[in-house]
Amino acid sequence: MKINISENPKECGYNAIRDEATILRDDADWMKELTANIKRTNDPAIIRQAERDFHQAMVDQYGGTIAGELLFRLWKSTQEKTNGQ
Repeated sequence: MKINISENPKECGYNAIRDEATILRDDADWMKELTANIKRTNDPAIIRQAERDFHQAMVDQYGGTIAGELLFRLWKSTQEKTNGQ
């Protein structure tokens, strides 16, 4: 799935035909910040809670399809922490 970023909430959503999602810039920035925070902690309980909070917020904002993809990308980006050590 291709993820586009926009400042316009009216452009946000999922296009199943093109398999493209559009999210707000604020949410993309939050995801980057969350990735950095997860990489800095070793407490699995804090990491799981942060992931749950993020996923729930994305489900509420965009629905399950986009939320699942964003959570997958979050996991993938934080794996560099474990694989790089």
